[in-house]
Amino acid sequence: KERTVFDNEANPLKNAAASYDDNLRRVSQALEKVGLQDKPNNIPIQLSAGQQQLLGIAPALLNKHAVLLTQEPTANQHEDHKERK
Repeated sequence: KERTVFDNEANPLKNAAASYDDNLRRVSQALEKVGLQDKPNNIPIQLSAGQQQLLGIAPALLNKHAVLLTQEPTANQHEDHKERK
C-alpha cells in the first residue's frame, strides 16, 4: 500500500514520546504551513513537482529546526507561493 502525504509526514513521529493527537496536530500544522492542508490523503506522486518540493520541507517544520538549508526550494513554485513564510 502506498503511503499518503499524511502518512509520510507522520512516520518519523511514530517513535516520539508525544501522543497520537499531538502528532496529528503537528503534521496538520506543518502541512498547513507549506500550503498542502488539502492534500493529506493524496499519495505524493499525485502532487505537482512544486507540491512535492513543499512536502520535502514539511518534516523540518515538524522537528522545529532553527535553520533549514535547501537548494532551490522554490524552483517549481508558483510566484505567489515563493514568498510564503
